[in-house]
Amino acid sequence: MPTQIWTPASPLSPADAAAWDDYARNHAGGTVFHSTVWLGILDKSYRRPYHHIAVKEDGRIKGILSLYQVRSLSGKKSLYSLPFTAYGGMLVDDATVAKTLHDAALELARREGAGMVHLRNTVPSGLGLPGMDLNVQFSKPLPETEEACLESIPRKSRATVRKAISNHGLSYQVNRDVDLLWHLHAVNLKKLGTPVFPKSFFRIIMDAMGDAADILFVMHKGKAVTGVMNVYFRDVCNPYFSGSLPESNATGANNYMYYALMCHGLKRGSKQFDFGKSRRGSGSFDFKKNMGFEPKALPFEFIFNTRSELPSFNPSNPKLSVLLEVWSRQPLWTSKIAGPMLNRFLP
Repeated sequence: MPTQIWTPASPLSPADAAAWDDYARNHAGGTVFHSTVWLGILDKSYRRPYHHIAVKEDGRIKGILSLYQVRSLSGKKSLYSLPFTAYGGMLVDDATVAKTLHDAALELARREGAGMVHLRNTVPSGLGLPGMDLNVQFSKPLPETEEACLESIPRKSRATVRKAISNHGLSYQVNRDVDLLWHLHAVNLKKLGTPVFPKSFFRIIMDAMGDAADILFVMHKGKAVTGVMNVYFRDVCNPYFSGSLPESNATGANNYMYYALMCHGLKRGSKQFDFGKSRRGSGSFDFKKNMGFEPKALPFEFIFNTRSELPSFNPSNPKLSVLLEVWSRQPLWTSKIAGPMLNRFLP
């Protein structure tokens, strides 16, 4: 089947972008991260070489795949769909289209000297590719009322939310304060031993998404103690970047924040709440389960070129524990400077 490929030297035309977005929006596995708005965000934020591939039949798109080239700290190249993003991968009509995209991706990996292709699929390719059962998605329909949102949260976490309101007087406000959110995010990630994303990435997301993005902050005694950036696509509310101060733990602010976001999503007309990707065995995995969400395995897959082993560079690897510990002990100001530089090698 014929393919069409767009690159930085030959980008998507407005008509091509409209056709791409129409396909992504109407595909069962389509997310905001498959949209050309998000692809533009990645391009402007990270300036990586990319290839957007569409399989067409009789002029109509039958499948799409975006690939970005990323170098690791060791200098090795890989292709990601998508880097610095929760999801990505192929969206296809059938296995024949998936095979066409697979062959195109492998040819690009050979041409670019990339060891492998990372596919962060939301739906399986159907090709039986090597995969990892490490990441899951938490997503469910939003209840119809704010009271039903609270009742949908399991008993223990629901009690935490109620105490956050009655005992600690927590409230929330929604605005577009990127500087404040990025500070909370940097504090949080330093504690976890993870390099912070560039602040420019946050700004570009908010600017590009426009009214389809906002930031919700939880307030305690007039001070923001937690915050989360949210993007909206179709009828889905997608909480994405978040952050919190250590003092928020005693108030149940994180439990309250996501209850408040469910309510805010309802007001915006959202029907689905995508709590995002988490790694099995992680703290976020347990938190989301305790908030009443059930995990669904994400079919992340790999296409091998010159490499033949699944990647092991993730926080679950015991060999990384020393590095995470060292990073968590550095001053916040050095983390804010060095983190964004290092983050660019950790897609």
